[in-house]
Amino acid sequence: VTVDADVVIALAGTPVNFTGHATRDGGANAAFEPVSIHLELRGTRRVFQAVTDVGGNYSLTFQPLPGEGGHYQVAAAHPGVVDPPFQDQLSLLALKAGTPQTVRLLEGENVSSMVAIQNLADIELTGLTAMLVTGPTNITILPSLAVSNVVGDGTFMLSYTVAAPNGVSGNGAFRIRVETAQGAFTEVTVPLVIEAKRARLVA
Repeated sequence: VTVDADVVIALAGTPVNFTGHATRDGGANAAFEPVSIHLELRGTRRVFQAVTDVGGNYSLTFQPLPGEGGHYQVAAAHPGVVDPPFQDQLSLLALKAGTPQTVRLLEGENVSSMVAIQNLADIELTGLTAMLVTGPTNITILPSLAVSNVVGDGTFMLSYTVAAPNGVSGNGAFRIRVETAQGAFTEVTVPLVIEAKRARLVA
């Protein structure tokens, strides 16, 4: 059984079409027979099923999970073959953000924090940018990146500084979008707590 992917490099979320051909031991076309497509990502293997047509050909469309990406290897075999050799490979470009901590500060103060961003692909991504997407308009939020490129399977830090003027308090959140020149992106939602200053009595 053969298999070919119609994608070599694409963005996360891109459907991938696998096509191939199955034959019997004597070389005849394996018509109307099930085949197994093995797809492996970072050591985790998924197996999908397809059925050949009258000519022994098959096709299968793989829809990645939201945010899924990385370097995939694919193999095809008759059902019952547990570990067939890989026949093709592809990369889906994606970024994955860690879980940010809640930003806490008093009115009139500013604080800085950061969160890790991982390149899920095995390919270097370039032209990194960070932009505030949504957030309270009465405070200042400045995102920044220390690097402009990230190597394959690498990690970098997204930093952000929050400044709240006097008289502003409350709970909320802000969202920052990190994007690459190749189009891969992730968005980070950061919880925010601004506390009002309390007067203290002095004896």
